[in-house]
Amino acid sequence: MRRIFTSLLLLGLTSLTFAQVTVTINLDVRDADFDAATEAIFYSGGFNGWAMPGEDADAEFLDNGDGTLTLIYEGIEPGFYWSDFYEVDLDGSGNPIPTWGTSGSDREWSGFPVGIDQNVYVGTEDVVYNTKWGGVYTMNLSVDMNAVVDFDASTDKVYYHDHVGMKYNGTEMLDEDADGIYTVTLADVPSTFYPVVFAYSISETETVFEYDADRYDTRVVQISGADFTESYVFDASNTYTEVLGMANAELVNISLYPNPSKGVYEVNIDGAYNINVIDVTGKTVYKGSINNKGVIDLTNKSRGLYFATFTSGVKSVTKKIVLE
Repeated sequence: MRRIFTSLLLLGLTSLTFAQVTVTINLDVRDADFDAATEAIFYSGGFNGWAMPGEDADAEFLDNGDGTLTLIYEGIEPGFYWSDFYEVDLDGSGNPIPTWGTSGSDREWSGFPVGIDQNVYVGTEDVVYNTKWGGVYTMNLSVDMNAVVDFDASTDKVYYHDHVGMKYNGTEMLDEDADGIYTVTLADVPSTFYPVVFAYSISETETVFEYDADRYDTRVVQISGADFTESYVFDASNTYTEVLGMANAELVNISLYPNPSKGVYEVNIDGAYNINVIDVTGKTVYKGSINNKGVIDLTNKSRGLYFATFTSGVKSVTKKIVLE
């Protein structure tokens, strides 16, 4: 019997009830335009509730004196944590000037130019996460579908999934030589952690994922300092953690600008969508709808980080937006 699951959109994928661990983040800035005398680099993300860079003194990376910076968080529960690193200026007294910077510039490293937040994976043991400011690599993945008896290559499509809201989630894989092995090559991949889950579609509304039930096992790979190539067999055991839910298999073409803004965001999207915007606490601050073009108006809201989710039937995508 085919295992059919409806896609579930979650902003955080977190495992349950494990011991807290220590996370060490090493950031290589040797090729970055960074001057430790006049600038500092701050973390903002799931570990500190998306505090504005410069406001949380405990989120500052410390200079190791060799072109690398280090930040340590203790007492972190297992899960996937969206994270950005921000470069902020120092004032005349050496104190940071809090700012969100400008997304996509040298002031923020969240996977520019492809726009993927750093994704720090925390398991049940202490984590050392090595990343490089501006570093991008190539990821080659393949999955053997030959043993999947319910799979019909003439009608079904195969997809790679990474993480809800991530750019590559739901990317279609191809079998160009018709040998039953489907591949995908992702270029300019930021140094980060990626869940690896495969699925195939039966129809526009029915998708078969690798694992049963809403809690399913996920392979986790780290792209760090080199291109990555790996092959898998559909449903073969090679698992690292349990996460909740699964993001939608279909990519949504959307642009949202300016971001950051003072409150008004222009949106272009293919089709009609419902919009739900939440703050970092999960509270809904805006609801609306859009048909191809429209705006999101947050001018009366507090400055900070928000998540805008666009939903149409089984299609769904989440965008991080910053209100200055």
